[in-house]
Amino acid sequence: MQDSEEFLVRLESADIKFPKVCPICGEPATKKGIILTSLRIRSNPRFSPRSGYIQWPRQPPTHVRKGLDIPICEQHFLSDAAKKRIRGPSGVCGGLLVLLLLFVITNVVFRLMDRMPVSFYWYLLLVLSLGLSVITLLQLGPSELDTAISIKRVEIGSSWIVLKLRNQWYLDELLRLNPETTRRVTIMRKKSDGL
Repeated sequence: MQDSEEFLVRLESADIKFPKVCPICGEPATKKGIILTSLRIRSNPRFSPRSGYIQWPRQPPTHVRKGLDIPICEQHFLSDAAKKRIRGPSGVCGGLLVLLLLFVITNVVFRLMDRMPVSFYWYLLLVLSLGLSVITLLQLGPSELDTAISIKRVEIGSSWIVLKLRNQWYLDELLRLNPETTRRVTIMRKKSDGL
């Protein structure tokens, strides 16, 4: 049911009606998941013709946080507390395993450079630490909900947002439920000449 394309849709966040199905699998939704985005917006520098210099804005950058409640099925639901319980230890273990991996790699490389025999246990430790590092760092990536639907852009000063969707069927249902406030966004790309 998954499509490999990504679709962009612009909609007003004040009164979105999301489909009552899971955006990942299409099953009926029983829970509410949340997607968040945090954007840092800086004012652009201006050129002053009077002084001939570029003037940087004096105000600090603005941070904007936006969250949306998305209907999701029981199977794909992961609460914020569960995310924190998973990501905290995964981050610590992943960091320690990367340090162990660096230690093992440097030890094996220096032994090989000095033409010393490398024990089988060093290679075993290298493979184990590499595998466990990859597994733990994958836990820190985006959730299934974040890959199925995410906030691409927030338009400052208005309630319009741009969502990135993975599934065509979910996009069609979202457009059907919000006909007045939703518009599909197309991205114009240059065709490459095969270079």
